[in-house]
Order: sequence, then C-alpha cells, then structure tokens
Amino acid sequence: MGDSNQRMEHGATAGGRPEWDVEPVVEQIWSDMGGTVTRPDIRREIEQILPTFEDARITTFVPIFVRQRAVARLRAGLAGD
Repeated sequence: MGDSNQRMEHGATAGGRPEWDVEPVVEQIWSDMGGTVTRPDIRREIEQILPTFEDARITTFVPIFVRQRAVARLRAGLAGD
C-alpha cells in the first residue's frame, strides 16, 4: 500500500468544497480486492464515506483514509455473505 500514485483528483466546486474524482481509488480498490467486488459497489462505498471528510481542512490523506475504510467495509460485507 505504499503506492506513490495514491490520490484522488479534486477541484473546487461552487460551494468551495472539493469535488473528488473517485475513479483512481475505485480502480485501486478493485485491484486490491482481486475483482471480487464490482466497481459500482466500490463507488457506492466511497460515496458514502466521502461526506465524513467534507469539512477536512487538510485533504492530503483523505484518499488514504477513504481507501482504507472502503476496503474494510467491503471486506466485512464479503465476510457477512
């Protein structure tokens, strides 16, 4: 997990909050999980987690935290099946 390309691209929205491009993280998680979870399911998890960091003053580590939480939630979901 020491990827140097670990990031989500973002740009400012009209409200001043970042709008994240989650696709790079979706692909990383999909790869991490060996394709056992669909990309739409991964995207859905990320979209549920991102609001937690909506007011983060420092966003440098947000992609890492989002990735960790999404993988944990997805793995827990697989274990519960």
